[in-house]
Amino acid sequence: MSVPPSSAPPIPPTTFQTPNGTNSASPKDLRDFLKSLNDDNPPLVLDKPLWLRLLASLLEQVFGCFPYFKPTMLGTTNERIELTDVTLDVFSRVGKRADSLDWLYADEEHLSKKVFVHLLGLCTSTESWLEVTDEGDSGGASNMLYSKACGTLVEFLQLLSFSSVSGGDSSDLQRGVLQDILYEATNLCNTMISARHESCPLDVHWFSTPPCLKTTTEDCSIPCPIDTLNVIRLPSPSHFPVLTSIIVELFGKLFSTAKPSYFITAAMLRHVSELTRRVYDFCSDCPTSPATRSRCLLRVAAAAHTLMSSDPSLIGGLSRLPCRLLIQRLQCGPNPAQRSVDRKLREILTSNSNLSVDYVNATLELLRSETWELPGSELRSCIYVVV
Repeated sequence: MSVPPSSAPPIPPTTFQTPNGTNSASPKDLRDFLKSLNDDNPPLVLDKPLWLRLLASLLEQVFGCFPYFKPTMLGTTNERIELTDVTLDVFSRVGKRADSLDWLYADEEHLSKKVFVHLLGLCTSTESWLEVTDEGDSGGASNMLYSKACGTLVEFLQLLSFSSVSGGDSSDLQRGVLQDILYEATNLCNTMISARHESCPLDVHWFSTPPCLKTTTEDCSIPCPIDTLNVIRLPSPSHFPVLTSIIVELFGKLFSTAKPSYFITAAMLRHVSELTRRVYDFCSDCPTSPATRSRCLLRVAAAAHTLMSSDPSLIGGLSRLPCRLLIQRLQCGPNPAQRSVDRKLREILTSNSNLSVDYVNATLELLRSETWELPGSELRSCIYVVV
């Protein structure tokens, strides 16, 4: 579908309503439309209201409706996965356009917050697919979506941070939106930590005062139900550590790449540093599978590494986290399902010159007693970095 620059903006399929509606476009039709949109790359200035409607619809009907994993879904969601993948491309492409911030997101605080909540909801639901294995292969398309969704969300937050430069038309508004998002994320993380024994399913209500968590009896198969406003629905307590660790990971990635700006203050760094320690302790104790726990702890340890690199004054409070994760992995022993965790942990340990020495003796004791032989080579290599 070609769209001349002077023509009307692209129109999605006329039956595009909800994924499960009686008049909805098929995932294939919508996917093909979005692919053509990416290929043609029409100017954003053609019609702002239509772009806003399109993005809002995609947030609700694609990102918000990507299901949490269930074994019965294997092999049945390929169209949904492809549709979500190409929709992420649309948002990424829009975010990289020079006019997207000052023109598209300017004066659109509601949309900016909606983008954040639905992308975070997508990150949470796609994370549940990371344990999916197909004949031993965990690198399929569904598993790649988590990384892509997180990358798109970081790009969006970076876009808002780039506006935090005095003199820009939308800088004050977008800087305020970004600060609202970051402080809301830290407040809700602390609220979830305190509510670890709440019944599930649980609705996490964003941008409400005070921070609000509500149990629900409604369908919990998707992260952001269409009939809700800025809500991420968590099906079980095992998703608490997933959501909180993703938020901490986002902070680390944003702080490592954002331009110097007003929102990264010394107070904010200290606030996030304390949150990082709390989330690590939280993820260590929450009920979840060993593989999910290791992934959550790895995210937090990686964020700690990034924060220490950003501000040396934070080293004292965060340097123990990568070593604590190493001890946890050594105590559990080698596991084929956690090789990727061990590889990434080794990268953190190798590149971190500020590791706590408090765990060296415990590490040596585990090294002397291990009998892993060849299957433990990946994990054993982490020990040698420390000792």
